[in-house]
Amino acid sequence: MNTTGGPQDTRSGAGDPAPPALVMPGRRVRTGEGAAWIAGGWRLFRKATVMWVVFLVLFFLLHMGLGFVPYAGSLLGSLATPLLLGGVALGCRSLETGGDLELEHLLAGFRRNTGYLFAIGALVALVLAVPLMAALWFAPALAMLHGVPALAAMIPFLLGLLAWLPLAIATAYASYRSIFTEPDDFEA
Repeated sequence: MNTTGGPQDTRSGAGDPAPPALVMPGRRVRTGEGAAWIAGGWRLFRKATVMWVVFLVLFFLLHMGLGFVPYAGSLLGSLATPLLLGGVALGCRSLETGGDLELEHLLAGFRRNTGYLFAIGALVALVLAVPLMAALWFAPALAMLHGVPALAAMIPFLLGLLAWLPLAIATAYASYRSIFTEPDDFEA
């Protein structure tokens, strides 16, 4: 459903599965549905574990690289993230319908519905800029005055993220399917 008034490009690329039937404004689901979303995310993650880790590493490298851009690095990262996650959603749909998760899925948001995805990044950047700056405001004081070690606490956390972040992204896709689309007639 196009709610912005402009044209929406929902064409499937070569080999891309058709999108599922949309349910707007979304359906109510029972409280326990979250467990089913995690299970659905786990199924998607298991279908392409190595590619999920590759996607995560590429996300990290992109954001790290953008962080080196003076003044605008974090803003550029905020703008790029929805473009990349849109492509990941297409990759999830591919996995769900029996296809593969491929590197070209990661960049699909730069080829399709780019304006909508870019606008999401711009709105998120504006909304999250203040809390992010607040976190940066306190972190140096905590490290300097209280000896809170960032790296020592982050190494096991970062290793766990190799599985957790792809699972979280796949779970977000499973929750989208539960709330905003009709079930498919097949089991992938």
